[in-house]
Amino acid sequence: MVSAISKFFKELIKDKSKNSVNLIAERFFRIFKDHGVAISQIPRLLPQIQFSDLKSEDTLLPKLSGEVLEQVSQLFGVRRQWLEGIDDPIYEIHSCYKFPHDFFSDLASFCHRKDNDVYRPVRAFTTRKRLDSTNREKQPLALILVEQFAILDDKPIFRYRIFNDEWDWSYVPARIQVKAMVRLVSTVLHVSVPLYVIKPDEMESLYNRTIIPHQLIGNRWTSDPSLENYVISNPYVGKEQDELPVVMEYIEEYQLKN
Repeated sequence: MVSAISKFFKELIKDKSKNSVNLIAERFFRIFKDHGVAISQIPRLLPQIQFSDLKSEDTLLPKLSGEVLEQVSQLFGVRRQWLEGIDDPIYEIHSCYKFPHDFFSDLASFCHRKDNDVYRPVRAFTTRKRLDSTNREKQPLALILVEQFAILDDKPIFRYRIFNDEWDWSYVPARIQVKAMVRLVSTVLHVSVPLYVIKPDEMESLYNRTIIPHQLIGNRWTSDPSLENYVISNPYVGKEQDELPVVMEYIEEYQLKN
């Protein structure tokens, strides 16, 4: 019995040691990997990190100063507390339900490049293959912003911002707001809003800010139609056109065109 207790406390101390220090190096490697950056490419984004520093977590730790961690935090738009192993949410909380202007303010500040149309700055996720306004069952939806901040070997590297509003397509007020925002994104920026079908546990991770969206976008099947098809008047590809007048009223009411 004493031996078992001793073993338990040794393992506990070992885990705490990993969480307090080694976890920093582990998350440093992970943040690059989960954004599609190879370990050998890290010095191209952080010149102060040398190839010799990347041989292991032990060789990397001496280089992980507060300044470096802050730089990585800004580079990928993630919380420094997460990088430091303090807690599990990767991103700050962002919300815009009932405040559509906040969505466009974030869009303007986060995606400020002139070539946004190349990579479509707004993406959507759902657990359903088809969204249906007449279906009263819960239909989860999540929105994120995407910004390209680097190109490595002709491959774009993105940072992400997750909106933690737990949108439900079956809930009329939420659906109309999403439709209004998506309509303006598609008509003003002239870009589509891809709709990715993901698993329920992945959706939960998005809401909890514990997953990097690159893992959900890369090589994923997108739904047909895209989200903007729910807010266009084209009779051949438009969906749920009966709600379009309500969507236009919402845009006018909140003066979103401005």
